Amino acid sequence: MASENQVHETADEILADLPCGVVSTLTDGTIVRVNETFLNWTGLPSNVVEDGRRFQELLTVPGRIFYETHFAPLLLMQGGVKEVACQLKRVDKEPLHVLLNSMVVEGRGDLPRIIRTVVFDATDRFKYEQELRRARNESRQLAAIVNASSDAIVSAGLDGVVRTWNPGATRMFGYTEAEAVGHDVDDLIVPDDRKLERETKYRRVRAGETVIFSDTERHRKDGRLVPVEITATPMVDDHGRVIAASLIFRDISERKIAEEKQLLLMGELNHRVKNLLAVVQVVARQTASVSDAATFGNKLSDRLLGLAACQDLLVQTNWLGAELTELISAQLAHFSDMIGTRIFIDGPDIKVSPNVAQGLGMALHELATNAAKYGALSNSTGGVKISWQIQNDPDPRFAIQWVEHDGPLVEPPTKEGFGNKVLRRMVEASVKGEVSLDYAPDGLRWNLEAPLSDITAE
Repeated sequence: MASENQVHETADEILADLPCGVVSTLTDGTIVRVNETFLNWTGLPSNVVEDGRRFQELLTVPGRIFYETHFAPLLLMQGGVKEVACQLKRVDKEPLHVLLNSMVVEGRGDLPRIIRTVVFDATDRFKYEQELRRARNESRQLAAIVNASSDAIVSAGLDGVVRTWNPGATRMFGYTEAEAVGHDVDDLIVPDDRKLERETKYRRVRAGETVIFSDTERHRKDGRLVPVEITATPMVDDHGRVIAASLIFRDISERKIAEEKQLLLMGELNHRVKNLLAVVQVVARQTASVSDAATFGNKLSDRLLGLAACQDLLVQTNWLGAELTELISAQLAHFSDMIGTRIFIDGPDIKVSPNVAQGLGMALHELATNAAKYGALSNSTGGVKISWQIQNDPDPRFAIQWVEHDGPLVEPPTKEGFGNKVLRRMVEASVKGEVSLDYAPDGLRWNLEAPLSDITAE
């Protein structure tokens, strides 16, 4: 058995070897005793007691303010304070995070009251709390993202039972969180004809693979099917074992409508291109039949430019039709300086259908070309009036006129050329109307009448 001398330790030796700092101060904070551990932490000299330094001066500014305004008054009032977090200043080092446990010791006899403070290094605890706060913040942010997401975000166990169900899932499928959690995802939203597909792909998820269902369907609580894209991601534990699946459902009803619309537009474009090529073919053939080789290129180019101007207008409106005033202006673009002086345009606002725009546009181009070469726009005095009207009695009808005046003497053509065919047959076919063409000596007069319903764009 060890003797008493062998195990005897002085109080100073005990204080020096403690893994925590120990500081004794007067009630105003003046240090009267300090152990080696505290000195080693702070880098203070051993004669700090003789310097008359106060404990609060060893704290960072926030800690010192707290000590003087809250810590010391509370300590003197209730006799003790536990686990107060603050920071100690250190020589040539970053401040040290510590916890203070202080108690008031009443002096005996003529000895003063002192405050004994045990200081614990809280570096690891501070880092842990900081990491915990960061993790909590990230968790809150993730939860906020999940809750605010327009996508349905669901987690399910390997048995297919729903564990979590966000508001987006409620909006998409109609089930509340309470109705969904704890129930099999197959029973909730997977159509019978999609269950084999789901099981086949979920086997890959259980094997640790992320799987995307690029185009599938799930049903709502009301039975309506929703086209969705699903991203299924395995969730693993600390040992890397798959324990659940994270499922993100994205409603692709719009991207599907857009796809169908694109297919429809491609079909419509194909149809329109074929029609346009047929028109070009007719124009080229008829132009070649009534023109010599020297003038064929120029005439064909002019007519194709007129057709192109009409196409530009229709493209701008997604083939929904063209305003008649804009159609006339496009076909008379080369005579824009004459509009308002020698060319007068008058009529109510009306939007014509794409087919009408093509036929009427070609007719206006032919009329303008003929007027420039042979008619009222070939001299310095002639003019043209383009006007149209809508008659409502007894049935709504549309009428448009091209009337030339003060041009050279007009002589009827001796044979029907392609221009004449455009002005009569092609227009009548495209608008389902009737054309009259009068080669009056004082000026050409062209008139078209048709049911209003065959003219306007829907």
